Amino acid sequence: QTKRMVSALLQVQLVLLAACAAWGDQRLGAWRLQSSAALPSAGGGAALSAPGYDDGGWYAAAVPCTVLACLMQNGMYEDPFFGENLKSISAEPFNATWWYRTEFKTDAVGRVVLLFKGINYRANVWFNGVKVGDEKDVVGTFRYFEFDVTDYLEPNGGANAVAVEIIRPFDVSIPSSNKDTDLAISFVDWSPEPADGNMGLWHDVIIEELAGDVRIAYPQITADLELAADGSCAVAHLTLLLELVNFANAKVSGTLSAAFEWGSVSQEVTLALHETRQVIMSNASFAALNVKSPRLWWPWQMGQPTLHDMTLSFAQSKGVNQSVNTQFGIRQVTSELQNKYRLFKVNGKPLLIRGGGFTPDLFQRTTELRQEQEMRYVLDLGLNTIRLEGKMEDDNFFALADQHGLLVMPGWCCCDAWQHWDIWGDEQVLVAKESTRSQVKRIRVHPSVFVFLYGSDQAPPTQYEKEFLSVFADEQWPLPTLASASATVSPLTGSTGVKMSGPYSWVAPNYWLLDPGMLGGAFGFLTEGGPGEAPLTFESLNRTLGPDHLWPMDDWWDYHTSTGQIKNLRSYTTALSARYGVAAGAADYSYAAQADNYEGLRAMFEAYTLKKYTATGVIQWMQNNPWPSFKWHFYDYYLAVGGGYFGTKKGCEMIHAMYAYDDRAVYVTNSLYQPTQSLKVVGEAFTLNGTCYWRDEASIGVIAADSASKAELSTVQQPLNAEDGAYFVRLSVYNEKDGSLVSKNLYWFSTTDDVNDWDNSTWYNTPCAQFADLTQLRSLPRVSLDTTSLTTVSGDTALTTVTIGNLNNAVAFFVRVRLQWR
Repeated sequence: QTKRMVSALLQVQLVLLAACAAWGDQRLGAWRLQSSAALPSAGGGAALSAPGYDDGGWYAAAVPCTVLACLMQNGMYEDPFFGENLKSISAEPFNATWWYRTEFKTDAVGRVVLLFKGINYRANVWFNGVKVGDEKDVVGTFRYFEFDVTDYLEPNGGANAVAVEIIRPFDVSIPSSNKDTDLAISFVDWSPEPADGNMGLWHDVIIEELAGDVRIAYPQITADLELAADGSCAVAHLTLLLELVNFANAKVSGTLSAAFEWGSVSQEVTLALHETRQVIMSNASFAALNVKSPRLWWPWQMGQPTLHDMTLSFAQSKGVNQSVNTQFGIRQVTSELQNKYRLFKVNGKPLLIRGGGFTPDLFQRTTELRQEQEMRYVLDLGLNTIRLEGKMEDDNFFALADQHGLLVMPGWCCCDAWQHWDIWGDEQVLVAKESTRSQVKRIRVHPSVFVFLYGSDQAPPTQYEKEFLSVFADEQWPLPTLASASATVSPLTGSTGVKMSGPYSWVAPNYWLLDPGMLGGAFGFLTEGGPGEAPLTFESLNRTLGPDHLWPMDDWWDYHTSTGQIKNLRSYTTALSARYGVAAGAADYSYAAQADNYEGLRAMFEAYTLKKYTATGVIQWMQNNPWPSFKWHFYDYYLAVGGGYFGTKKGCEMIHAMYAYDDRAVYVTNSLYQPTQSLKVVGEAFTLNGTCYWRDEASIGVIAADSASKAELSTVQQPLNAEDGAYFVRLSVYNEKDGSLVSKNLYWFSTTDDVNDWDNSTWYNTPCAQFADLTQLRSLPRVSLDTTSLTTVSGDTALTTVTIGNLNNAVAFFVRVRLQWR
């Protein structure tokens, strides 16, 4: 009989940050869209890009948007995420080319540059009747393309027109026998592919209005830190790198300056006509680049993610001054092989990487608000890293990660054209190199980025690895790179020190600590893996399937599960039914699945946290889904959170009491970078009716920063009554000084253990020879709970406190508190 108070902090905050705030004075967002099949053949791009052309019959398009996303903006398709609606969208209309068209005005006094941050996949670009880019050259999803259109501007501030003809990519992962060679976007086995292949203007289009002839671009700050024995930094020796581009048809001279809050540096630069030059300003030449007692950028759990302002300017001899403002962080990232496993350090301190694999929406739709919400989820979960596999997010995404102190792990994709090296030709080599160059240059200013994976499931052959490495060398990439996300050894760069050994499907909670040393257990750096299937909450099930397909499971369930190895939920359901009992319906099934997912994800993160730094990193596959899916997520497409979310949040607590499945002992882990207060651990075991039959406590004193201590408790006891097949164990941590509760962790166990069948393990799972029997949980009586809530609003923050009372003589198990806006 207890009352418990739950506080939920709901904050909606729009954050606008840019890596280079003055890059471009206009974002071209309002476009028109039409299929070439619906256009007259006469005139072509010259006619379509003429100012004043009548595009009134075209579709409105809010760019960035893929062709299919734009058509959805216009109501052309029924909700593609409901049921099997996605199947009804034919690919045929997208085999034609599609035209994007817009007009704009400018009063720029200097050069005007048209910049595309994402064209998928090939394009012919026209400006005011002039073809400025041809499909033979404008090719590559992840490349930046820029065109100096100054000489083609309409005089006297008149309207200018841009028309872009898009040719779709062909790049899928399934079937694996495909021979696609367009280095574009595929969703691997995460979801079905969009019918248009994400063709279109999928990232921003910018009109850069320069004050003169020279553009400042792609800054980078690197830091060499003088670290003291206590971890503090005495001096940060900074190096500034940036790119200057001279768009003039003549030599240009000027003064390049960089201003910081603590000082400034400057030097004279002369650029030849049309020259692009890397400029380096080193701390050996400029005293202001040696910063004493700097405020460092840290991942959030290690310290403050401090960002500094920098103003860069280029003053031409004729008095024209071009300037940009940007933010950067002072931090140093290194990696090393420790006992053959890859270990990352930030500012000299080791960090256990804990994160998830991120995916965009299936149609590349996003908003800054959605990005902020998902970042806040990652923080709430206690994670520190987001992995991007071949889906490079926009500038705001990286800026938000900088602000929140989250690490980002970008890299290229597996399984599709990015890995079809045996059929690459000259175009693929060029696109791969220049895609890497564009991305490396734009993200290198972000302190959140700590590594780049230029291979995924496999390392590229030596001839192509050399090409990738040449780009990193050319652009003076200062961070670690990895040839793949798997345990490979490159003849050029050596061992990756990471593993991609799964699992990708359900495994028992004890898997992570009992793994005999060959799979995905808690050792090394697991770049992707997890307990796999993640059925939706009942509310999301209903939203995705509707009442007619909720139960029994049918083809609609399979469609939202099936891609790759996991084609349906049958194998998962076998384990779920054996452990929790056969479900009576969709709500019952979802409820049991949430409890099961809580167990599985908590166990994975607990194990990796306990075993650091034999375990050096774990990336749950995945963080989220591109559409409503029954596998691989902490939270679903609708941002609804289930058991797996809260199991992860519990397992990633900064101070956490846990049960170890290998030695059956109790430990307290400290993931903070400071010692704890003196702590006490209390262990309790309860029968299902709530009777406490075992209790022990032990003082564990102070736990050092970033470490763990074993609690000297007696062995956790099973129930004395042999008929009690399931029982609860509660572990609580208290501050010994004031008695306050620090952490509480509840397990539900069976007297029958899960037994892993290691000999029949595959790359995606380890089956069980015997399942734990938790079916007695179904015997718990239904109870009524008393709830009250109070919401207070202050500015943009609403704080709702919910008090839950169980005034019955029975346990209320796995209660969910859900807040809904009405």
